[in-house]
Amino acid sequence: MRLIAYVASLILMFFLGAFTGHRGIFPKSTPTASGRHPAYLIASWDVLHREKLKPFDDTVIPLARKAGMEILTSSKPEDLEGPWPYKGSLVVERYDSMQALLKYWRSPENLAAQKLREGVVNSEFIVAVDTLAVPPEQH
Repeated sequence: MRLIAYVASLILMFFLGAFTGHRGIFPKSTPTASGRHPAYLIASWDVLHREKLKPFDDTVIPLARKAGMEILTSSKPEDLEGPWPYKGSLVVERYDSMQALLKYWRSPENLAAQKLREGVVNSEFIVAVDTLAVPPEQH
């Protein structure tokens, strides 16, 4: 459990660093179409049986899109510092807001659909990250 928290904090720090760039301490949080600040779902997945993933995708992707989901990447991460202890891909999805992400994630439809990936995907971790609402003068 400690390792998962450590890796999640490393990922969070990576994204905060990537988003802040030369703009200062805080990331710029561009409002989504709903006018809210986005949230991100970050997961490490090892797909065991790609050919069996279609029923899960066909069920979950429409549900997630209703919450404003946009897949930003799904690829194997490149180790820049320290070892990456997981197999598979790092998935990053953007949602309209943390509220929309959590409503989708906790919905009965999504909870039922998660059973479709059992034995098909090894989910090593899934975390949700809310963006900061930063005053315009700090962007």
